Amino acid sequence: MDVSAQKEQVISGLSEFPQNGWPCPDRSVPTRPAEKGKLKMGLEQRYEEADAAARALKAKIWKAAAEFVRLHPEFLPSAANEKILIDCMSAPENDHLNPVHVSAWEDAYAQCRGKLYEAPAARKPAPRRAAPVAPGLTREEVNAWSAKQLLREMESSPRRAAEIEAALSR
Repeated sequence: MDVSAQKEQVISGLSEFPQNGWPCPDRSVPTRPAEKGKLKMGLEQRYEEADAAARALKAKIWKAAAEFVRLHPEFLPSAANEKILIDCMSAPENDHLNPVHVSAWEDAYAQCRGKLYEAPAARKPAPRRAAPVAPGLTREEVNAWSAKQLLREMESSPRRAAEIEAALSR
């Protein structure tokens, strides 16, 4: 029984109000002000227990969903896909599916696979190609350049600068 149904049941039992203002539809409800704290504590405790049960149920559902996502890497976990699966599970023809079980998520996934948004295909990065190896510079070639050309070559790229330095150090 969910919390709202429990609240409605408690409220429906408090329909008669005697002259002193305390509800007493039957004798199980305390009628003296001294017992008011006990009644309130009991109701608060019931609501807290109902909330704790609801939190535990949600935790079980999320655990099953997480396990389903782990088992199906092709499934794209998104809010839209989650809504589609939950709507599928809550359909009248699927009232046998219990979302706390991974098998229920798998069954809903099998039924709604065509409606789900798919994860983009994983692309492998292209292998890095080595830069074409230019024939090594010689000291004579570098010495034949003018100062302006040498400066331009050195500033063109760090790799070219390293080649020039290597040629001059040989």
